[in-house]
Amino acid sequence: MNRTTSGRDTASVEDDPCIFPDDHRYGFHINPITGTVSPAFVDTSYIALAGHDVMEDQALAISHTGNLMGPHQVQDFFNRKTEHDFLFVNAYSLFASRPEEILLYNTRIPFTKASYFTSGSGNTSNDHFILEFAGNFNKRAGLGSTLNYVYARGDYQYQSTKPLKWDTYLYYTGDHYKAFLTFDLSKYANQENGGILDRSYVLTPEAFDDNFTEARNMATSLIDTYNDMDYVNLHFSHSWDFGEFNLGNLTRQKEPEPKFTDSLSIYRDSLLTAMGDSAKISGDSLTAHQPALPPAPPAAPGTEEDEEGDEKPFIPVATAFNTIDFQWYDHSFRMLEGADQTDSMNYYKNNYISSSSTVDSTTYTSFTAYAGLRINEGFAKWSQMALSAFVGYERQNYTLMTDPDLAYVPENKHASNNIWVGGQLSRHRNSLLTFDVLGRTAVSGDKAGDVDISGKIGTVIPFGRRDENGNRRDSLIVTARGYFKNIHPGYYYNHYFSNHFRWNNDFDAEQRYRIEGKIAYPRSRTEISAGIEHINNYHYFSAEDGLPHQFDEQLDILGITLRQGIKWGILHWDNSVLFQTTTDDKVLALPKISIESDLNIRFRIAKTLYTQLGVDTYYNTKYYAPAYEPATQTFQSQHKIECGGYPLMNAYINCNLKKIKFYVQMTNVLSSITNDTFSGPYYPIQPMRLMYGVVLDFQN
Repeated sequence: MNRTTSGRDTASVEDDPCIFPDDHRYGFHINPITGTVSPAFVDTSYIALAGHDVMEDQALAISHTGNLMGPHQVQDFFNRKTEHDFLFVNAYSLFASRPEEILLYNTRIPFTKASYFTSGSGNTSNDHFILEFAGNFNKRAGLGSTLNYVYARGDYQYQSTKPLKWDTYLYYTGDHYKAFLTFDLSKYANQENGGILDRSYVLTPEAFDDNFTEARNMATSLIDTYNDMDYVNLHFSHSWDFGEFNLGNLTRQKEPEPKFTDSLSIYRDSLLTAMGDSAKISGDSLTAHQPALPPAPPAAPGTEEDEEGDEKPFIPVATAFNTIDFQWYDHSFRMLEGADQTDSMNYYKNNYISSSSTVDSTTYTSFTAYAGLRINEGFAKWSQMALSAFVGYERQNYTLMTDPDLAYVPENKHASNNIWVGGQLSRHRNSLLTFDVLGRTAVSGDKAGDVDISGKIGTVIPFGRRDENGNRRDSLIVTARGYFKNIHPGYYYNHYFSNHFRWNNDFDAEQRYRIEGKIAYPRSRTEISAGIEHINNYHYFSAEDGLPHQFDEQLDILGITLRQGIKWGILHWDNSVLFQTTTDDKVLALPKISIESDLNIRFRIAKTLYTQLGVDTYYNTKYYAPAYEPATQTFQSQHKIECGGYPLMNAYINCNLKKIKFYVQMTNVLSSITNDTFSGPYYPIQPMRLMYGVVLDFQN
């Protein structure tokens, strides 16, 4: 789960034997609307392995409830996921993958990878197990499966998490017909403690007679309180290509030769097609062997061959495509009798059904189907771009609890039927400039008038002196992205009923305008990016009443990120600095400055044991971190308690011995001298903890 877009300096093929230049392990994602393939970074390195199970390592800024895989919200605004229509899954955004995020492999050699990460001991131990398999039946078809299970008990009382996730996929890529099937079955279960009862337990433990040197001794606001969510997602996309094997009048456009260095040409398609979505573009990672897309497979047995025995190339002129997606969510929130441990037993002010216990539940299902036609790029000299048009149908069903006051929420079931139309314009074959623009709008249904247009563009700018082959010695990688959205809020923002909360709103559509740009200079290990977003009718939750609200004024967000890697012999120093500001921190508060600094040395022992030894430090300036509400699993704006302003320092050693990677790490080594270590208003991070893990990567 560790980040792949952090820009952290990674290893080259020469430095890291786990990046195999000849294993042909290619990764890719599937577009959930058009079914097109995009490249994905495959992480086989031991570098930064120790950050795998550190919540702070998942984003430059994050707020969480203090335990591994617990509810969380990314505070790096421009790297937040778009909110899901099912409100409750947003609290697990780093763990809950969407169809377009499932990683598929095209690999010449099947592989099995088993990972085990653990920390703590006894009733505070955390265990994380991952089993992954991928292989190909032949040159056209493949399958894979990943099992991901966490049982994290945590340091504080009543905060255990037990997410279980199983992903599997199957695909076939023929000359004419292509099909991709993904299936995701997940269960998220965690105890809720409402945070510690008194922040002074951590800030001034000496003021209490009880022994609060152990986190386990701190009283919490809630006990015997549970959140459970089950999730099923089935996604199927298939397409039929129209074209010819015999070229005839069709001539495939020849790609111009790239005019930049070999190390950049290896990453060209990945950088420009993914636009930074899945490729690390700083430091030594540019020399890593990661081709962008699964190579076009050779012809299957029986394919026509020309007189010399060579395969005749198939030229796809047009493509008819269809995607189908089904999602089912079920969420429950339970508080047993006596769960409220606050002094006045008023953790929740309202009890609409029962004052002694709570059993809330809601379900959500969606069925979405798109069908369209695409004119492909590159089948002739004049076909410089691919153009798609599509139409889609979406049905969503919501089931809420029945409100005794029927005048307030008259129905506990709601069905939404929406018709979408849209198109896509893209260019990926050009060596120096690629772009991708996709837009859609709802023409009928509850979402009528919704507009979602997003685009990205990238280029490589060569400069400097030429080498003996005529290629420029230096290059800049420049990418940009942006979107315009006019989106009605999800159904749960307008209507909801439970034991402690109920609301019935009619919010306006939210308009968002975003533009981002990024420049990377690999030679100096430098990357700078900036983004600005303008929002009208911003929708958010407020901790004052726990309810959703609409901000009727304009809200602007600015973010600037600088990443700089320094290498001197075996010494590596990788730094990331994020600056953010908003025009109103009462509705959206973000840390002004977030820093990650990783100082490490890399060396070999006995020429076979590759080693990275270092210290990773995280820091956020103080800000009004959002308050977490267990009953709705939302992170809510508050303006009373500031969090941050402390360094989190982790000392680690990562090692690789042939096909085995392992690490040992001591987290929060400054916990004995730093008290104010809260990720959220009443949620302190874990104290010092010993972590270790091992990854076995076998090629069958």
